[in-house]
Amino acid sequence: MRPLSLRPNPGRLSALALGALLMAVPTSVSSQTATHVQQPSVTVDGTASSQIEPDEAVFTIGVSTTSPELDQARRENASRLKSLVTALDEAGIQDDDIRTQNLMAHRDYEWNNRQRIFKGFQVSRNVTVKLRDLERFETVLGAILETTEVDLHGTEFRNSKLRDHDLDIRQKAVEDARRKAAAMAEQLGQSIGRAISIVDSRNPPQPPMMMQARMMSAEAAQGDQPITAPGQIEVRSDVQVTFLLE
Repeated sequence: MRPLSLRPNPGRLSALALGALLMAVPTSVSSQTATHVQQPSVTVDGTASSQIEPDEAVFTIGVSTTSPELDQARRENASRLKSLVTALDEAGIQDDDIRTQNLMAHRDYEWNNRQRIFKGFQVSRNVTVKLRDLERFETVLGAILETTEVDLHGTEFRNSKLRDHDLDIRQKAVEDARRKAAAMAEQLGQSIGRAISIVDSRNPPQPPMMMQARMMSAEAAQGDQPITAPGQIEVRSDVQVTFLLE
């Protein structure tokens, strides 16, 4: 009687491995096919806009001084700033609505006969002033222009509740997209399901004006007629939404 052999049979193992591989292939192909099946969808754009009245203004003012000595230039700059703040206070502006920023100091030169000549040290800073009552616009503007040797770089009109208006307009833009998608789906005998993608295209609010006032005189600011009109601020929202079709 021959002893029982425990050695593996290479041919049998190869057949078993091939069978297992063939059984796995259909499952893999079926899984990949299911993964790439896309449900029908529709992509639309939604738009909404509105015009709102500004209720506040922001003035940007420059205070600059030049002197042979740095300390003197700094003292003169501080003196002009104090005069400006005093004038604004008399015009009814609260201290919390006056902000100084961007303090800079550097050597100032000029060219003469191809030679660079030192003029002195220049110290400058910007001041922003928020006006919360547009009825006093002319008064505050006159106070700024009457202050000696300061530059009014510009005035921007704003709305203090702009964020609320922005949220409302965005909601209307989404509603506009839903209406468009529903109308298109209805023409195909279908309906829209849940949204699977929303893209918000940011549109910064457009201020009504940015007034350059370097050339304006104090006499013009004190005239009987208003020298500017606030206009309106445009708030706009554009969205792109993709809905599933059912």
